[in-house]
This record gives sequence, C-alpha cells and structure tokens, in this order.
Amino acid sequence: MRTSVKITLGIGALLIIGGILSLRSGGGEIERLDAFSSDELPSLQNVTNGSITLNDEDGQGELGVTFWMEGTYSDENKDGVWDHCEKINITITQHPETNPEWDGRWDGGFYFETSPSEEIEGFAAEGCETKEENRNYDHKERGLIKVGRACLACYSGTMVFESNMSVWVTYDDPILGQLLEGLGALAIGALMCGCGLLFLIIAGLMVVLGGDDDPVPVVMQQAVIGQQPVIAQQPIIAQQAPPTVTVVSDSGQDPPSNT
Repeated sequence: MRTSVKITLGIGALLIIGGILSLRSGGGEIERLDAFSSDELPSLQNVTNGSITLNDEDGQGELGVTFWMEGTYSDENKDGVWDHCEKINITITQHPETNPEWDGRWDGGFYFETSPSEEIEGFAAEGCETKEENRNYDHKERGLIKVGRACLACYSGTMVFESNMSVWVTYDDPILGQLLEGLGALAIGALMCGCGLLFLIIAGLMVVLGGDDDPVPVVMQQAVIGQQPVIAQQPIIAQQAPPTVTVVSDSGQDPPSNT
C-alpha cells in the first residue's frame, strides 16, 4: 500500500475517533441539563423562600431565574388566566442592580410568564394567558409547570425571594451555557466524523485508481574481502603469430620467406 494512502487512512481514522469522542461529550452535557439533579447547576427545590447568587461574567446582565410549581395548566373559572398564577404570590425582597437596556422595566422584580423556552412562530401570548401555546413542559416529568421569572438583566449579586406556596427555582444562565456547549460539541463531532469518512472514501479511491504500489528500491551490494573490493579481471587471450606461407617456384629455387 502506498504511503499516501496510509496517511489518508490514518487522518480519516483519527478524525472519526475524535468526532465520536466529541459526540459523546456533547450528549453528556445535554443529559446533565436537569438543574434539579445536577450539582453543577444552582437550583432550589420545594421551598417558600430562599436565595440565588448570580454571576454576571460579561457585565451585560443575566437572564435571571425561573420559578416553577407543582400543578397543571387549567382555567376552571374561564377568566383567561391560568389558575395557578392566580393562587401564588412571589415577592423579590432583594436583587442586584439591573442593566436598564434590556431589563424589560421589571427592575429585577418577579413577573408572570408561562411561555415555552423555545420560540414558536406566531406566538403572541403574554404572562399567564390561557392559550394552548402558552405552556412550558420542560419539567413535565417532575409534575412542574412554569410560573414566572425574576431578576432579568441583573448584574452579579444575590437575589432573595419569598412565596406563599412551594416553588422550584432554576438559574437560567448556566443551563443555557451548558446547552450551548453540548450543542457545540455535537456539531464539532458530526463535522469531524463527516470529514473522517470523506478521507476514508478518498483513500479507497486512491487504492482503486492509484495504479501500482511504490517501486521497491534496489540495493547494490559489493562483496568486500579484507576491506578491499574484489575486482574481477578479464581473461587475457594470447596472441598467435601469423602463419608462414611458403611458395615453390617452377625453377626449383625457393622464394624468399615472408617472414
């Protein structure tokens, strides 16, 4: 097999192995997105008061925190507002300063919001409006529904709250950061696997269309005896004298020899 083919195969194999490792890493990051079961993501569970410390690394303000509670999305009195929003009362007693450029004029306070995390085309619901699309099921497996958010665009500091009902609280920024890291690792892993497969295909074509293998170098060897090269001598052919020709004349006298 030619050296160029071996190199191409090696590069392809390394890219595929690296891609698989990156895919596994990205999948692991996404699997650990449950803030209530991860030690890396700050959260509070089943409390009526507490605090969350925010760390604004870029100095632009944080997305803030989200409040959840046990229940279902229902509107039994048909007033157009989810029932759980009318029963709960959450008060922010302390919060850091906020970035006025995008704090939504909430000044770090609590506001009702039950919308899903992902954007939905044509979504127009606000607060706790009883619209089908105005529901969030991110923690449906825990029986939790979204109540609202607080500390939008807050800088670094501590947020303190009180509630008349038990709530679960998540700090949104670390969750989003971990999600982006996982998606980035998945994208890089998929790209590396694709490039590795392309290299393997190219190597296969090189094998099929590349012709003969690399020529084997011929090594000239010289016999050495006593550190002196052996020189073959050509045999010497002895020269023979030309033949002597004697001519007899009719007069009976011998002619002079040609020698």
